[in-house]
Amino acid sequence: MSNSKMEELAAWYNRNTFPKKPDLRSWTENEISSEIKRIGERLKILAPMMNEIKSELAYLNKINENLYNMKFELQKKILPIKHLPSKAPTKPIELSPEMAWFADLSKDERAELVAEWQKEQKKEAE
Repeated sequence: MSNSKMEELAAWYNRNTFPKKPDLRSWTENEISSEIKRIGERLKILAPMMNEIKSELAYLNKINENLYNMKFELQKKILPIKHLPSKAPTKPIELSPEMAWFADLSKDERAELVAEWQKEQKKEAE
């Protein structure tokens, strides 16, 4: 919320709040009725604000969820790279879209696939 909206809301709240400790026993029926109407008006003003706040919170939660998912995806891609030899390139290895599934495999599964590929290469060379 902008500063002017906050000031406006604070001023409205100060104008429209109960006295510190109202003594309801001394109130007349008209005073009680007008207080109920005033509370109803306050709720009519606050309800859209609450809906706006709820939608903002939902939007922020969605952003937070997306950031968490992005962090998780990056960790999945970066963790295998950490185990490369010290002479590894400084840039992260980027896999082509058709090879992206390779990053999701375990170390053993990758080793098996590489071994199979090497066998195929040897057969083709002969």
